[in-house]
Amino acid sequence: MKTLITLVALLLASVSSLGGELPKNLLNLFKNTKTVYIVFRQKTVLPVAGNDVTLYRGEIFYKRPLKFLWRYTWGSRMEIVSNGKEIETVFDDGSCQVSSLKENLNLFPLLLLAESPEEFLKEFQVVEDKKSGDSEVVVCRAKGKDPFFREFVLFFEKGKLKSLKAVQRDGTEETFILERIEKNIPVKDSLFRLKRCKG
Repeated sequence: MKTLITLVALLLASVSSLGGELPKNLLNLFKNTKTVYIVFRQKTVLPVAGNDVTLYRGEIFYKRPLKFLWRYTWGSRMEIVSNGKEIETVFDDGSCQVSSLKENLNLFPLLLLAESPEEFLKEFQVVEDKKSGDSEVVVCRAKGKDPFFREFVLFFEKGKLKSLKAVQRDGTEETFILERIEKNIPVKDSLFRLKRCKG
């Protein structure tokens, strides 16, 4: 579940060093966005397993308010669905669980950023914003004492998010290469029905 919870996770402070505001590219990432479709490649490095590397591919469908479907299309059969109130997670072995989205929203910082930059700033602090030509790197760190994600590093090219790296509290690093991002496309509500754990 850790792997799936990330990007989706994303991407996306009492930002004293940056004036308490999000960098422009982060602020505009989901501005005026009602739906998003993302295709990604993921590389996960597990230091607790001797820096074992696992590769995945997947896709995310997102629709305001906080409905999403995050599923892997290669390397895993895991799937997470949110109907805006609850999250249903289906694991590789077919088992599943349902939990409250409100209680677990900080596990989805990129979606938190999409929904509410103000809420994102309660959980994460922007500690670095480096620009070089058309490239920009934004580093966000968690504010809590024992967060699930310690740090997010977002990489922009010409104002577009190209990849992000998430570092969990145990040192696990997940790097997501965003191959495709489409905004404000038709997305059916039927994608966000919780159904696997019922019955």
